Amino acid sequence: MTRSRSAPAWIFGLAAVAAASGGCAREGRPPAAAAAAVPAAAAVAFVAAEPVTAAELNDRLVEAAGPAVLEEIALGRLIDAQLRSRGEALAAEDLGAERERLLAALSNDPDAAERLLATLRERRGLGPVRFAALLRRNAGLRKLVAGEVVVDDAAVRRAFERSHGRRYRARLLSVATAAEAQTLRERAVAGEPFATLASEHSTDASRAAGGLLPPIHPDDATFPAAVRSAVQSLAPGEVSNPVALGAGFGYALIRLEEVLPADGALFAEEEAAVRGAVRADLERLRMEQAARALRAEAEVVLLDPRLAASPAER
Repeated sequence: MTRSRSAPAWIFGLAAVAAASGGCAREGRPPAAAAAAVPAAAAVAFVAAEPVTAAELNDRLVEAAGPAVLEEIALGRLIDAQLRSRGEALAAEDLGAERERLLAALSNDPDAAERLLATLRERRGLGPVRFAALLRRNAGLRKLVAGEVVVDDAAVRRAFERSHGRRYRARLLSVATAAEAQTLRERAVAGEPFATLASEHSTDASRAAGGLLPPIHPDDATFPAAVRSAVQSLAPGEVSNPVALGAGFGYALIRLEEVLPADGALFAEEEAAVRGAVRADLERLRMEQAARALRAEAEVVLLDPRLAASPAER
């Protein structure tokens, strides 16, 4: 239930091998005998004096990441085609602005944002080619949906209240059955730390933080209505009865930690920033919808079975 935002496993595997060997991957000249036995264009690396050919490496790379990369390429071409059909094109300023948006979303501190971006790119295997393509896709989608995003005043006011109005800080523990939830509630009421119980038993991602959730506003639809209702009925330190989260989501216990009063911010002073945030959220939603629509319409003919989306189909 917790809202959130990983690199292909093989990247971590390669990193682990390099670390364990003291960083065996290095530039340098291949052994003379091996170099003489393999055409220069065929070898991309040498391992224990044995060549690794481009074809050998390519087989594994295509199998590991080929379908995902093909989807990236296909989406990029579809976006470009849509822009051309409208007589529009991306400029360098569009790509630069996209990078700046990404940095701003990571941190308000420019240096910290650059460090976080570097970490994010490393984890997701985004080298210069794929990262540039990512920026281009996002910039293209943004241009395609720009005229479809309308921000109304009521949405801005609601967003302001969610950010600056009265909110509730709570912990959540989710399990599969009402009986299990009731048993854990009795343990919590008897004095066992709720955070410990959540860490040990909860099925929600918030278990990593002892069940602690981001502050909850009653109108914040990113939280289930049952959770929003429960936090408003509790006193600080109180644990709810089992709360049904809906079909397939089990039951939850909520412990209210504290009530956060409105921060006193003035709407007139915050309106521009809030309006920009609302527009960004709506823009992101429309971009995701546009990307799904383009993928659904794509006609991709696979000539290489390794590019099938499912390993079982290859």
